[in-house]
Amino acid sequence: MHAGKIKTMVVPVSPKPAKAPEPTVKSLTPKHIEMEKKKWLANPENKGKTPTEADEKEFKRLALTAAAREINGRENRETAQKKADKLEKEKAKKAKENDPNKEVDFKAYLVKLAVEHGEKEDAYIARRSTKDWDKLMVKLAGKIFDAKSEL
Repeated sequence: MHAGKIKTMVVPVSPKPAKAPEPTVKSLTPKHIEMEKKKWLANPENKGKTPTEADEKEFKRLALTAAAREINGRENRETAQKKADKLEKEKAKKAKENDPNKEVDFKAYLVKLAVEHGEKEDAYIARRSTKDWDKLMVKLAGKIFDAKSEL
């Protein structure tokens, strides 16, 4: 083999920045042990004392509980945020659907109008004679006029 200078080197780079790993009980425990020790040392009854082996065991037990509680709290907040985001999207979708400026075809308009008037969806789109269509249109015009004049 011939050893020469490397002219170019291709290094694959992820398009997204790396994310920190999710915290675990194991990774959070040391932080919580230190917090428990500080609480113990801050207690006036323990002034000048050194924690015993039993105290150290209790620090670890309390730290494990606190670490698990921290993770569960984070998960609950994330779940709540996801639910809130989903509700916000649904509200935006409904607002868009109920937008009075949204363009709809005549059939969709008549179906929506029938539902608003408490009729079956197909009440205003069923086949009828020209005379009956005229009557229906006059009836609908009156209902629309009455509804708009009340505003």
